[in-house]
Amino acid sequence: MLRNNTETFKEFYTSNYRRAFMLVKRYVHDDLAAEDIVSEAMIKLWKVMQESSLNSVEAMLFTMLHNDSLNYLKHKQAEAQVLEDMASIYLRELDLRISTLEDCTPDLTKLNEINNILQISLSQLPSLTRQIFEMSRYRNLTNKEIAKECNISVKSVEYHITKALKILRIQLKDYLPLNLWPIILLFF
Repeated sequence: MLRNNTETFKEFYTSNYRRAFMLVKRYVHDDLAAEDIVSEAMIKLWKVMQESSLNSVEAMLFTMLHNDSLNYLKHKQAEAQVLEDMASIYLRELDLRISTLEDCTPDLTKLNEINNILQISLSQLPSLTRQIFEMSRYRNLTNKEIAKECNISVKSVEYHITKALKILRIQLKDYLPLNLWPIILLFF
């Protein structure tokens, strides 16, 4: 009985597959997806046929293929919408970064003025504060490394760097918008 049932399914599958595949492919425009949809629909239909009698096997198969194709296309549409939304978010974020950089492009004259004020301000700092600030910004030493080299505590290093930054902010307040401070302090 099992062998006979298997043979009957093979006959059913073989006699209906090509026509069903061409129909689904016309909807979904994807060979692999069409193969999957047809195979799954035919297996589902075969199970239904085993449990009950159908008036029209072809009509039921067409309905299943139609519904499964429609579900596949709706899923693809939702995927495409998500990708479009993600691309839109990425483009907005990219536009924001570009406009931020364009709005904050200092000219060479301003950079020279800033550098002059920076050098004058640094020369007016107490020598230990200036030395610690320069070790931090120019030599890229960590606070711990500076503390060890100067034979002081890490807290003292933090104090001197904070003191230097406070003075520099005051001296350069007319030259820099707040959003450029992190960039300028990286270079000076």
